[in-house]
Amino acid sequence: MGKWTLDKFRETFFELETSLNLLNQQIMGVYFWKLVRADIITYSRGKLVNGEVEKKEKVAQSQKKEKKNPFIQNPQASPLYSKGEVDYIILDRGKKTSYKEELVDIFTYDIEQEIKKRDLSYLILDFPFMGQYFSDFDDVRKNIESVFYFWGSQARLVNPQPTEEENLLFQTIPQEFKSRFGFDINEIFNFRNKILAEIKRFKFEYLYYFKVFIEKKPKKIFTTIYYRRHAAVEAAKILNIPVVDIQYANININHPAYGFPAGVAVPYFPNEIIVWGDFFKEVTPVPNNANVIVYSPSYYKETSKEYNYIKKQENLITFASQHSIGEKLFELAFIYANNNPEMDVIFRLHPGELGKYEDYKYFNQAMNLNNFKLSTKDTDELHGLLAKSQYQVGVFSTTMIEGILHRTNSIFVNISGVEEYQYIYENNFAPLINNEKELQMVSQNYIYRPVDIQYFFNFVNSVNLL
Repeated sequence: MGKWTLDKFRETFFELETSLNLLNQQIMGVYFWKLVRADIITYSRGKLVNGEVEKKEKVAQSQKKEKKNPFIQNPQASPLYSKGEVDYIILDRGKKTSYKEELVDIFTYDIEQEIKKRDLSYLILDFPFMGQYFSDFDDVRKNIESVFYFWGSQARLVNPQPTEEENLLFQTIPQEFKSRFGFDINEIFNFRNKILAEIKRFKFEYLYYFKVFIEKKPKKIFTTIYYRRHAAVEAAKILNIPVVDIQYANININHPAYGFPAGVAVPYFPNEIIVWGDFFKEVTPVPNNANVIVYSPSYYKETSKEYNYIKKQENLITFASQHSIGEKLFELAFIYANNNPEMDVIFRLHPGELGKYEDYKYFNQAMNLNNFKLSTKDTDELHGLLAKSQYQVGVFSTTMIEGILHRTNSIFVNISGVEEYQYIYENNFAPLINNEKELQMVSQNYIYRPVDIQYFFNFVNSVNLL
């Protein structure tokens, strides 16, 4: 088939979707393809374009036993226990950031403040992050974990039994997929079992959200990471409640939840999207004529101001890690630090790496270097670190975009996942390197291209967030 480029993969995948009308095919009344396409794209693109696949890590049994369900301890945390109607519902992101002496979802923060300013009513549905909640529940904030109890009470209502015609899809799709991509889709996961499991999950969650929304009667629903909340989007649509998705990370046509074939109606997609700047609007051709609003969170504006005075440390280079590619990036950081003793290397750990980074192949050797240091949210404020760093190196971390706020020289590493930033490195906003030798050459001869921060983070727009 020849070498797979990112553009060739995207075009072939979109052709598969349009020829089989996959985004509008249903099994048991559910648009099943939308529920699994992100996993399929991520795996296939990594395998074909980058020659590697992201490995899913299994949770150890000991860890499973230690996890506790907050709802069991606090049944009042459930939104089903709250009374009365509200004007708005916010589906919060589980990951919280310290901002104005609070732990908040920095992407929904401005929405909540605007609601408060207008003295309107609202309900926040909070999600756990890495097995725990970082905000206490109260009359306004409730925990989504209660959905598991709702599932149990409604289990008898959902038992996926595809029709004979629907069962044919489990044969046709893998055949067509293999004819285009050269490998079995079941290599990713058991195609039939995965889809039936996702359908069941979707139907459970739909019933849950429908019950919450019909009781609360909100005028509008705000969310981040909408593609993990498909059922909420659909329940709102059935009840004619607009859904607004708020950008939380880098998005563009290569993002599995935002890039779709032109002219195809996409199910379970929000009515509106709030993006940080015109750059993201230009590179993300959203479907369904969804309205796009350009507005950057106040957190980024305030952070940019707060660290504007910090002077760059000429020899400081920060590696922004992600849990799925952490060990590979760690190896690169170690080799670079070992070969460049005049450079100060900081490896910023992702929360998902905590508890496992000590098992990295080069961990002990790296810790013996005088110019190598680990960083976490407990040791360094991220934006303060970026502000003083001359360079930042990474793959697909959101940090690679946030560095623009502080005019940090970005360098992307060609590891699976970097394709999310194609529009950055192909338009020469930052270089793409393949190995330590190239990293050394680029860092020694970096040519900074002035970037209009407002193009990525628009702090000027005055918009009606509600």
